[in-house]
Amino acid sequence: MDYELTKLEEMNTWSEIDRTAVPLDVQILPGMWVHLIKNLESGEKKFQSRWVVCGDQQKTNISLSDTFAPVSHISSL
Repeated sequence: MDYELTKLEEMNTWSEIDRTAVPLDVQILPGMWVHLIKNLESGEKKFQSRWVVCGDQQKTNISLSDTFAPVSHISSL
């Protein structure tokens, strides 16, 4: 987990902020660590961790039955 946090900070994709700096009308979504153990062909094990946001707890006005998928057409290319 420390390695993953270090890499996220190096790539400027992660920054920790104080909870008091967040506006009151903004929803803060919880997250959790997901740990994986991959078995390589050489017989060694590779450990991976990633931080994921629990997006199922997000409150929105968007209908969840609608699906949006951007598709590019040949004519636009």
